[in-house]
Amino acid sequence: MVGLPDQRWGQRVTAVVAPASSELTADALVAHVRERLADYKQPRGIAFVAGIRRSPSGKADLRWAQAVAAEAASGRRHDDSGTSDGLRH
Repeated sequence: MVGLPDQRWGQRVTAVVAPASSELTADALVAHVRERLADYKQPRGIAFVAGIRRSPSGKADLRWAQAVAAEAASGRRHDDSGTSDGLRH
């Protein structure tokens, strides 16, 4: 989960997801999250990638995830260590 700039709210919660299974859909993920998180914590967009880039310490690379989410929101394709096929709302 990363925050993207939003004119109205300051930031918009966006999920960058590397699914373990090709069967995972944006609709299924949204339904799962709706059952478990308060409305304001739910992602407003989802970017699917092939894999999550990690830092040398093994943590998820936040700057990379923000860049992927921003590119997906703008409709551009990310060609680094994963691909994004656009932000799903």
